[in-house]
Amino acid sequence: MSNCVSVVLSQNVWSVTYTTQSVCTLKGSTVEMSCTYTYPSGTVTTTFWFLTNNAEGNPVSLSDDPDYKGRVMYHRDKKNGHTLTITDLRESDSATYMFSFITDQTRWRYTGSPGVTLSVTGNILYTGSPGVTLSVTGNILYTGSPGVTLSVTGNILYTGSPGVTLSVTGNILYTGSPGVSLSVTGNILYTGSPGVSLSVTGNILYACSPGVTLSVTGNILHTGSPGVTLSVTGNILYTGSPGVTLSVTGNILYTGSPGVTLSVTGNILYTGRPGVTLSVTGNILYTGSPGVTLSVTGNILYPGSPGVTLSVTGNILYPVSPGVTLSVTGNILYTGSPGVTLSVTGNILCTGSPGVTLSVTGNILYPVSPGVTLSVTGNILYTGSPGVTLSVTGNILYTGSPGVTLSVTGNILYTVLHHVTTLDNRGFRLMLSTPDLQVKVTPYSRMSTWKRLTCSTTSCPLTGNPTYIWYKNGQVVTERTLPYSVLPNAVDSYFCAVKDHEDLHSPAVCVQGQSCYRVTYTKRRICALKGSTVDISCTYVGFYNTTSSFWFRSDKSTPEDLTTDPGYEGRVEYTGTYRGPFTLRITDLREEDSAEYRFTFKTDNFDWGHSFPGTTLTVTDLQVKVTPGTVTEGSWVTLTCSTTCTLTEIPKPTYIWYMNGEYLFSDSSSQYQYSVSRGGSDSYSCALRGHDKLSSPEVTVGECCDLPPEFYLQRFHLLW
Repeated sequence: MSNCVSVVLSQNVWSVTYTTQSVCTLKGSTVEMSCTYTYPSGTVTTTFWFLTNNAEGNPVSLSDDPDYKGRVMYHRDKKNGHTLTITDLRESDSATYMFSFITDQTRWRYTGSPGVTLSVTGNILYTGSPGVTLSVTGNILYTGSPGVTLSVTGNILYTGSPGVTLSVTGNILYTGSPGVSLSVTGNILYTGSPGVSLSVTGNILYACSPGVTLSVTGNILHTGSPGVTLSVTGNILYTGSPGVTLSVTGNILYTGSPGVTLSVTGNILYTGRPGVTLSVTGNILYTGSPGVTLSVTGNILYPGSPGVTLSVTGNILYPVSPGVTLSVTGNILYTGSPGVTLSVTGNILCTGSPGVTLSVTGNILYPVSPGVTLSVTGNILYTGSPGVTLSVTGNILYTGSPGVTLSVTGNILYTVLHHVTTLDNRGFRLMLSTPDLQVKVTPYSRMSTWKRLTCSTTSCPLTGNPTYIWYKNGQVVTERTLPYSVLPNAVDSYFCAVKDHEDLHSPAVCVQGQSCYRVTYTKRRICALKGSTVDISCTYVGFYNTTSSFWFRSDKSTPEDLTTDPGYEGRVEYTGTYRGPFTLRITDLREEDSAEYRFTFKTDNFDWGHSFPGTTLTVTDLQVKVTPGTVTEGSWVTLTCSTTCTLTEIPKPTYIWYMNGEYLFSDSSSQYQYSVSRGGSDSYSCALRGHDKLSSPEVTVGECCDLPPEFYLQRFHLLW
């Protein structure tokens, strides 16, 4: 547990103290985050926790966030303490949670960043290692290794290795190796090898070898060799050799020989000789020599030399040398050297060196070195080194230091140092991470046949010093905080769990080989509606003839087959085989069916243990809650159709409302409001689409007048 962090504003007049700086806990568990606060005067009217602001810039309470519906609770004590509780944690809950309170005199909000571990949400730019497989639907910029397979639907920028096959529907920028075949419908930028054939319908940028013939319908940028014939209908960018004939109908970009004069009305790409002056009305791509001055109104691509000064109004792509200063109003693609300072108003793509300082208002793509500090207002794509501190307001994609594992789903993938980094002057923020458990198997020693089992998390170390429970073949064998050593057996499987969170156990691991007994449950928790039908399933592996298999309740002193339990008579059936899934179906669910259900099996010489956690079923009915409790004529009443747990079998329910037993309307919202404007009373109930007959008990509201439902329907206002 981290030390408390106290944040003070205006000389101790306002302060907030978070009990923990960071929290790492298990997916599916419950977490509490708390703080205390002080203020100079007045009365606190509102307290809440939040993640985001609405369109007006006001924070949105977690209790009103649909993603946290039914999983968030607040507790406020009399000593200015406040606790946020989140149940059934999900990986998407990893975020920065901020506390806010409002007084009757003013409003104050305080956020910040102590000890953040991983926070991610968007597209991936990844510098990977062997054996890494990427399957994404966004753009990929990937510097890969052998054995990596890419399957994407977006654009790919790939520096690959032999044996990699790319099949994409987007644009490809590829620096490849022999034996790679490209078949695409988009644009290709390819630096290839002999024997590679390109067949494309888009533009090609190709640095090829003798004997390669190109036949395309798009533009070609070609660095060729003798004997190559080009036949194109588009623009040509060509660095050629003697004896090459060009026949084109478009613009010419030509790198020629001494004594050649070019006079064109289109774009020019020219690699010249000393003393050659170019004066054109189009764009220039020029590889020049010392003493040449360029003054143009178009775009410039210039690999230059010392002493060359560029003053342009367009975009610049310039690999420069020491001592060159760039001052431009366009975009810069820059491969720089020590001592170069960039001050620009456009986008920067810079591959720099130590001592380079960047001050920009645009996007930065910068592979830097230790000691470089980046402070920008745009997006950052950063492959960094230890000791680098990032302070940004945009998106961050970061491949960090050894031992860091990146697992992201969003726009930000950020690994911070283990000290407090203040991102703004408004305080501290709290980071929650939700890793999974896994069992790692390592040799006990070089000379021993024993194995050491370690229960660890996939991303961050768990808060506190937890005690781990170890299971062997479904039975508890020990509790300990240290690794567990075993003598391997080919049929034995092992699991681990954190004490008091046994249902959040690790996957099974075979200590020797991959052929061990194991049971895997499809779901760990199920919330189902009273009166409905539920399926609870698992798969299991047994290597001898199974003599018996059945489901039982964990709260029974002795495991009892549910098919023989009088409480389930006529409501239980089994389906499936050991090849899976093996399913328990319970019909006409009752509240007393709420329990943990486990599976066991026997062979001629093996019994699966009875203490391994199974699937927990919670049965809930529907209830209509009325707020406020006291109703007067003219007041607004809110009716809420609620359950005691979040329904897992109906992820997106449609609510049906009834008044006095007659259908009123249906909607995805669990709430609606109406104004009590007449005397009398009405009875209301709710149900779910597809389970119309499993309605809630009726609740009587207000004083009624005898009016048809259409009258009230006109007065309903849905709450989104």
